[in-house]
Amino acid sequence: MIPEQRPIFTMLGHHCDVAECDDHGALHLEFGDGSSIDLPTDPNRPSWELFAKRRGYATCERTDEVRIIEHHHAVS
Repeated sequence: MIPEQRPIFTMLGHHCDVAECDDHGALHLEFGDGSSIDLPTDPNRPSWELFAKRRGYATCERTDEVRIIEHHHAVS
């Protein structure tokens, strides 16, 4: 593991209280333990993907290009 990645793995299992994306695609996340992460955009390549179990996902493909895919399940 790269030392700079360690904070990301310490957030596993913590509740995400805030998830915000600005108009250009920069992502800000805040977790229940007080930690946070900011993901800037990149004009030339994808900068982040965010998955939600059984809900769908969002991805910032480039600056100003955020794509959201929602999965809908039929209720029986």
